[in-house]
Amino acid sequence: MLTSSNLKLHRKLKACYALAILCILLSVLLSVRASGVGHPAKVLELSDRFLEVRKQGIWLVKFYAPWCGHCKRLEPIYNHVAQALHDTAVRVAKVDCTRFPSVASEFSVRGFPTIIFMQGDKLEIYRGERVTDDIVNFAKKMSEPHIIHSTDDPLTLHGHLFAYEGPIVEPLWSEFETIAKENQHSDTRFYFIEKEEHQDIVSPKVLKKNSNGVILELSEGDELRNFVSANRFDHFVRLTRSNFDQLFLTKKLVAVGVIEEDKVGRSPNHHLEFRDFMGTVAADTDMRTFQVCWTSAVDLLGKFLTMQLQTPALLVINSTNHEHFLLNGNDVSWSPDTIFSHLDLVSKGGVRAYGGNSIIIRLYRKYYELTSNLVDMWAGNPILTTVLFGLPLGFLSLILYSYFCPDLIDDVSEETQDNEGEDLDNHEKCE
Repeated sequence: MLTSSNLKLHRKLKACYALAILCILLSVLLSVRASGVGHPAKVLELSDRFLEVRKQGIWLVKFYAPWCGHCKRLEPIYNHVAQALHDTAVRVAKVDCTRFPSVASEFSVRGFPTIIFMQGDKLEIYRGERVTDDIVNFAKKMSEPHIIHSTDDPLTLHGHLFAYEGPIVEPLWSEFETIAKENQHSDTRFYFIEKEEHQDIVSPKVLKKNSNGVILELSEGDELRNFVSANRFDHFVRLTRSNFDQLFLTKKLVAVGVIEEDKVGRSPNHHLEFRDFMGTVAADTDMRTFQVCWTSAVDLLGKFLTMQLQTPALLVINSTNHEHFLLNGNDVSWSPDTIFSHLDLVSKGGVRAYGGNSIIIRLYRKYYELTSNLVDMWAGNPILTTVLFGLPLGFLSLILYSYFCPDLIDDVSEETQDNEGEDLDNHEKCE
């Protein structure tokens, strides 16, 4: 049975325990606040004094103008970039080029927004998609060495990569190093696999590993630059404006899965299922022959198409002659087997090819592109389309009429003058 003194002691102990717990929670909260966690990192606002310190540290700088609509849309994304990079050595900043044009001139900025990575004398313009993850990965990769040294087996390394394995032998090593520097802005990493001293010295080899673990090795007699150009992408990538040209330098059959996407990146479920099927096919497709990708940007494919697409669609483009093979329509039952079968027929020449590079095809493609754009404009805003094309055509018709029919205008004016003269004579006679 507790006495009054024991009861008081028990209450004091409970109060001490509660105070101790409160102190611990406060210390944890203060440490979190001090470390910056939970606080959005701010984008530094630069002035022309930045030119004096530009080579000190690592910078990711956005050049913008307040009136630029693209700059305004990038603003929240860039704030997220700053937050994602707050625990790295990269300083995220921006500069108003209307207030400090000398800074824009120093870096030869010609358009807005422009994002440039800076480290010492190294400058690299970001040319990728304006999304948080891509910009963050670009900044992190640019701040790394262009060649990463590792003793691990290439199969255990993360992501898709090129690896130089074995002793350093010229000129292969110098060429590998040069290509790694040129491609540092891309999402492909380059590794030098260092051998342990007790391991046997072997002849050097260069290999490509995809993120799914598939290895492709440089064959003897092949050009290293051509090997990297043909295999620089992972087995399944998204086709965007930033990688469009590089994808069609692979000299492969580019298999594109085309789906629909709204402005916030949402797609119908059966389109997402089709994209997953494409990913499954990409993992088992011969990557020496095919580069598999997907896109929702149908307008990017306009330079190849001469017909309307019904999404989802499978478009295979021969990157050497721009011929294409199309599989789409509501009656197609999509599955990995369906896609595999179509790609197999294409590789064996069993599917009719459309398009190409002939003059007639290029002229027809331009005509198709023009008419498609006009139809899209009319469907989007018929009144504006009428004004845009009606006014110039109206002025042109007046100019042509006055140029080709001057005699008719003169005859009408003379007849008018004669009629006015007769009326005047009649009027005088009446008086």
